[in-house]
Amino acid sequence: DDDGFEPNDIADQATPVNTATTLEGAICPQDKDHFSIAVPAQKGLTVSLVNYNSGNGLLALCVFEGTVELGCSEDPTVPTVALSAATAGAKSLVARVVGSTDRIANSYTLKVELP
Repeated sequence: DDDGFEPNDIADQATPVNTATTLEGAICPQDKDHFSIAVPAQKGLTVSLVNYNSGNGLLALCVFEGTVELGCSEDPTVPTVALSAATAGAKSLVARVVGSTDRIANSYTLKVELP
């Protein structure tokens, strides 16, 4: 099932996240979840997927500024993207969660930190 943040399948429909928090989400087959994050000036950004069972299907996590990819996780078990204040500060960024294939269905917790 889709999560309560739908529709957020494209960046223009990204669910806003305006503070450090955790959100419960779910990926269905052929689904992408997008979250817009307003990063304060002089703050970095760390986003990760926690509380998810990679055995149910791998999820990928990437962060974008517009169409420019700023980082993608290479860890399949606890996907994490960490960006410095110089890269992320005072910007509106989008975190994208997607299954590693179009057939993946899995739930996750998106953890947003503003170090």
